[in-house]
Amino acid sequence: MNYIIANKLRNSASRKTIALLIYRENYTRLSILTFSFRIMPRSLLLASTVSLGLLSGFIFILVVIFSIFVGDMGGWLIGAITTTIVINFLLWLVSPWCSDWMYRFFYKNQWTTLEELAVESPKTAEIIRKICEAEKIKLPKIGIIPDDNPNAFTYGSGPWNARIIITHGIIRFLSDEERSSVVAHELGHIANRDFIIMTIASTLLQILYEIYYYTNKQKRWNSDSRSKLAVVGLIALIFYWLGSYILFYLSRVREYAADAFSAKYTDANLLADALIKIAMGILSTPGDARLVKSTRYIGVAWDAVSKQLGLVYKNCEKSGSFELLGRSLLFDLKSPWAFLAELSSTHPLSGKRIGALMKQTLAPKYDLASIETRLQIDTNRLYRWFARDLTLVIIARLAPWILGLITFIALLALHIPIEWGFLFVVTGFLVGIVVSMLIKLWMMYPANQDEPTTILEAMGDIYASPVRGRKISLEGQLAGRWIPGYIFSEDMLMQDKTGLIYVDYESRFGWIGNLFYSLKKAAENIGKDVRTSGWFFRDMSSRIVADRITGEGIDLKGGVRLWMLIGIMFMTVVSGVVGVMASGVYTESKNRITMETMMISDNNVQNINDSALKNTDDSNSTIE
Repeated sequence: MNYIIANKLRNSASRKTIALLIYRENYTRLSILTFSFRIMPRSLLLASTVSLGLLSGFIFILVVIFSIFVGDMGGWLIGAITTTIVINFLLWLVSPWCSDWMYRFFYKNQWTTLEELAVESPKTAEIIRKICEAEKIKLPKIGIIPDDNPNAFTYGSGPWNARIIITHGIIRFLSDEERSSVVAHELGHIANRDFIIMTIASTLLQILYEIYYYTNKQKRWNSDSRSKLAVVGLIALIFYWLGSYILFYLSRVREYAADAFSAKYTDANLLADALIKIAMGILSTPGDARLVKSTRYIGVAWDAVSKQLGLVYKNCEKSGSFELLGRSLLFDLKSPWAFLAELSSTHPLSGKRIGALMKQTLAPKYDLASIETRLQIDTNRLYRWFARDLTLVIIARLAPWILGLITFIALLALHIPIEWGFLFVVTGFLVGIVVSMLIKLWMMYPANQDEPTTILEAMGDIYASPVRGRKISLEGQLAGRWIPGYIFSEDMLMQDKTGLIYVDYESRFGWIGNLFYSLKKAAENIGKDVRTSGWFFRDMSSRIVADRITGEGIDLKGGVRLWMLIGIMFMTVVSGVVGVMASGVYTESKNRITMETMMISDNNVQNINDSALKNTDDSNSTIE
């Protein structure tokens, strides 16, 4: 609420002071002698403290467990941890100059002055100067990369040697005011000391991996110690896995904080517009996207998240209505699938970022609350379907192991030696694979009747899922390749009167058919009117997996369902063959044991008879 008040009071000089005071109540400052520096916002400080505390706690617990189980920490482990800390510290110190060389050599970065930037973008230059003066941070070096993909990022060891890089795409796609909001976001990373915090967090995570790695690679310990080290290594692996998600969380929190920092000095609506236009620019730029991919962790936008937003924005421009944009953003806010997808993301989902920005202004451009009210989302349905589909996904992934384990337990219960019944366990595992494939086929590619719809309606479906395919049909035009300029891409973009969507095409002839279509037919089909039927999916992006594409001289039959059926039949045959082999081995072994038992019995009878005859002979000899 303080951000909102601050934004509304920004017009008056006297009110600026009031707004600044209100905003700064969320911040703390420390003074040590004459050195004064800005501490991050309290929420960010709390998140950073908790995250670093958890990572450090994991290391401490491992050290304690190691000392209890093994006793001696070992110079090898202490050396590995010390080396990791020293190397990461040195890399942190020299990384700005290494990155300077890389961006200069690979991406033709050119440094510019604030005065030169002011000629092209006066608002951007003004906001840089204003923020640096207000936050008492050193003016960062400013670089421009001749890349049409819109992106901006910052790097450095700290505020004292920070760099801000923008691309030509930022200048091309954004207005000067929108550029200033993006640069303010990057300055937020600098002011919040993100370089330092993320370096420390990454180092702690790396130490967890070092403990896991070295506890599983040491051979000098005796067998008892190695078994104990294996336990420590397993715990370290679990902590490393948890720590990875903590690092992702910390990165997302710092993105939110940088957005809030930008909203403090610029209008929150400007950054929201900038994020949307950046997404559209990334999607529509046919050039090399290496820079966007290489800066996915430090850039203002993440390509995996941006493509969906870019598609939706293009659709909104085409239709003249931005209702779809709001509905698509609500998917990020409300869908449990979006929550799962975000867990392994360094950046928040676009809907959540824009939703947070809209809470920082009294005049939100994207009124998600009213859209949510109009949609009347059935939360029970949303979570009921999610629980059902997630349960089936878990069962499908565990089915081979579950059936394999059941078979193993059955062998033990029947007192069948495992060496005889090993093939039975394999058979159970293979049957589990068949069950898993059947569940996947039923969920993802059901043989339902096509449901005629539009791209706008499909992409606005809040109940869409990444694992449950919705069988739909679309009528429109093949607009181009999914990867512009890439001749080996068989996947296409399709548009109708309402929008644009990615079409995932898989030939019935496998990769050979894909290669033939991409080289011979894909370019010829661009611009043709078609009817596409297939299965619609939604996670970070929307797509339709093609079942059939028909139109002017086009009759493409998708092979994804066919290949799954072939795979199911093949695995069924394999599991049957292995099962027959298992039965044969078991029967043969059982017959062999029976024969051996009978032979032993016969020998015993013969021995008894021989013994009786001998005793009779001995008795006769005694009588005589």
